[in-house]
Amino acid sequence: MKTILALFCAVAFGLVASANPGFFGLAPNVTYPTTLPVTSGLIAQFIADGASSSDGDAVATWSDASGNGHNATQASGGAQPAYKTAIANGHAAIRFSGSQLMQTAGFSQGTTGSIVVAFSQRGSVGNYSRLLEIGANSNIAIDLHAAGPDIAVQFGGTTQYSLFTPTTNVPAIASVVMDSGAACAAWLNGVSAISGQTADSPSSGSQVLTIGDYGGGGGYYWNGDILEIIEYDHPLSTADRKAIERYLGHKYGIAVTP
Repeated sequence: MKTILALFCAVAFGLVASANPGFFGLAPNVTYPTTLPVTSGLIAQFIADGASSSDGDAVATWSDASGNGHNATQASGGAQPAYKTAIANGHAAIRFSGSQLMQTAGFSQGTTGSIVVAFSQRGSVGNYSRLLEIGANSNIAIDLHAAGPDIAVQFGGTTQYSLFTPTTNVPAIASVVMDSGAACAAWLNGVSAISGQTADSPSSGSQVLTIGDYGGGGGYYWNGDILEIIEYDHPLSTADRKAIERYLGHKYGIAVTP
């Protein structure tokens, strides 16, 4: 009898979950992609899963999963971040602990574009500590605000716009879109946080993506985990941005506004 009852409960539980995705905290009648849903205009995608094989390994090359070959590298052993397993919803992260950075080779990037990143801050970081930056002119940069403790976004220059105050070791998704005119914007976990801003003076031509530090040097190192970075050569539409946020949120167990 106990076996039959347990089997019945398991089947009923499965039917409820199948019929109502909100049963697991997901919004009902909303699609949550299991693979990257937007590939048009994709410049690079960095996924921590599979970047190495063992917990604690130093990462010399973070391969670009887009197939475009924009791998991020670090030749110096002392400046290589660490591969950490089972950090967010069973997935790995690349850990930067205040003295590491990685960079890509130059790639073509105009004065508009988008980047979406799943990450967390682990410990204290200094003002301007940089999660990532496209180009030496901060075409898109995510860092700690000069006044702290907010995470800020920069659009093609030095002006910082506060995004949110992070909670240590709690993953979040930042979506940043740099567009022409007063259309630069950013979202946190799918919620609008910055809008209607004009880029300072973005650069065009060959750009470098720096992860974990300021692209121009200076030791503004990040202290935290990065789960995934996705970069595009154009401003994402609302529908595409939301689909990418749902993909990352479902994958890493981060609640997003669908």
